Amino acid sequence: MKATNDRIEPEEITKWLDKLEPMLENVEVVNQRGESFLQNAKAYVSDSRHFLEQGNLVKSFEAMIWASFLSEIRIDFLKLKPLMNLTFWDDTF
Repeated sequence: MKATNDRIEPEEITKWLDKLEPMLENVEVVNQRGESFLQNAKAYVSDSRHFLEQGNLVKSFEAMIWASFLSEIRIDFLKLKPLMNLTFWDDTF
């Protein structure tokens, strides 16, 4: 991620959110816990976009990281079944 010592560029946050949103749309919920994971991840994406629009890059970045964390642990805990073979940090996406 492009950053200087004290700044993350808004375009970088947008880039990662644009990668994350399709991942969250391409999962199959396999139980109630999975539904909770998915809703929380989507809420963090929404929060990240809100903070980005407000110019609060730190909160936007933090919410984006939480959303990516929730989307990644879905595989480990098998609460969501990915319908695409992608991970958030996969630069080939």
